Amino acid sequence: MFNAQINNVLEWKIVLGIIDRIVDEAMFICREDGISFRGMDSSHIALLDVFIPKSSFDKYEFETKFFGLRINDFKNIIHTADDSDVIDLQMEKPGTLTIVVNGALKTIYAIGLLDKSLVNIPVPRMDFETEFTISTSMLVKIISNVETVSEYVKLNSLPHKIQFSSKGDVSSVEVYLDSTNKDLISLKSNKDTFGVYGTEYIKKIIHDVSNVCQNCTIRYGDDTPLYILIELPSSIKMECYLAPKNN
Repeated sequence: MFNAQINNVLEWKIVLGIIDRIVDEAMFICREDGISFRGMDSSHIALLDVFIPKSSFDKYEFETKFFGLRINDFKNIIHTADDSDVIDLQMEKPGTLTIVVNGALKTIYAIGLLDKSLVNIPVPRMDFETEFTISTSMLVKIISNVETVSEYVKLNSLPHKIQFSSKGDVSSVEVYLDSTNKDLISLKSNKDTFGVYGTEYIKKIIHDVSNVCQNCTIRYGDDTPLYILIELPSSIKMECYLAPKNN
């Protein structure tokens, strides 16, 4: 048995969109305090960890410990709802998730669940030398600008500033954000650090997030994974680890 009701439809659309860019099939774990998802893309570059707390639901009852589904099917169904609609998720018989969209038009969908066992992917534990919080809209703009030159971005922490840079075959780009810039909310760094990461994967995570989330937090160290933390208004938490580019 599983019965949950959501009214933060826009947030669900964004979260499912991000998950869909990372994996094809998703396994959701039901816990007393909410629902979690953890998955890694097929190239083992991006690890995404999502937690949807019980408090973000209007109703949350469960007996099922976990369920899996093709994430694109689930995402497409949720995207049929208007942002102001209320959605009921129900699992009253094995193998099927019923999705009821309640709005100007009431629509009932049934989606088949996957017969898969749960796989536990460990989250990397490490110390990051640099942490900064940046406005999500500014991060989107910076990555878009860097991407015109190269598919990789180099992050370099300097005294009181962060440098985003990249170099292509015939061109290069540098962007600086210092402590006087209102879009750099905070910056803490133990030392000058740098790391190089794929812009494609950063875009997969931050795409559309600025619609609902003002700021995101980034942590990294010398040649460590890039950590991105996004917390949505309903307390949905998304954490992503991106592997650095091999030198």
